[in-house]
Amino acid sequence: MNLVIFSSHPLLAMAMGQIIKDEDGQSDVVIARTWSELFKDLKEKQLPDLIILDHDTLAGGHIMSALTEISEQFPLAKLAVLSQRQDSQIIRSIIAKGARGVILKSMAPQAMIHAIKLMTWGDHFIPGCALFSGSRTDHLAACSSAQKEPETVSESSFGLTGREYQVLCCLADGLSNKEIARRLQIAEVTVKVHLGRVYRKIGVQNRANAMRFAWEHGVS
Repeated sequence: MNLVIFSSHPLLAMAMGQIIKDEDGQSDVVIARTWSELFKDLKEKQLPDLIILDHDTLAGGHIMSALTEISEQFPLAKLAVLSQRQDSQIIRSIIAKGARGVILKSMAPQAMIHAIKLMTWGDHFIPGCALFSGSRTDHLAACSSAQKEPETVSESSFGLTGREYQVLCCLADGLSNKEIARRLQIAEVTVKVHLGRVYRKIGVQNRANAMRFAWEHGVS
């Protein structure tokens, strides 16, 4: 994969570039630290498989105008946003502006690489938190009761209850049990119970196979 990371935070960009190279030895990662450097790179070289824009570098609403500007000048460019924000409305707005998806900084390396590969292939990647309606605050409030599970949401949820599907989404994001418990505001032991039920319903034996199942079936 040929990737360009636009970020004014060199340590972050270098760390991410190294993670990508470690996970996929065939990747070529270029880091652009300024807007002019990014456009110079895009004009002088063949378009990369994916352009990753750091949300923190383009804070204050600039990310939207940046997506528009690049899309207008390079219509064939595939764009992604690297962000630490898990607000579903922001993520959906970014994708509506033409980005292929959002890579969360909290994602595990394997999940990050999977998301990047999906986007380079032309697919979209939406973090699990964006599948829930409302803001992250609203979502957490809705999930505050560990005793009351949401109803089964649809046939596409593989027969899982709403809560089990949420746990599977978090798993696809590469979260640990502790992180899943924190996101959904439930006890860690409850997460383990839900995971056991998820494994049984989707026919897998362990966490790694469940993550692979989630990725292959577009759960993210």
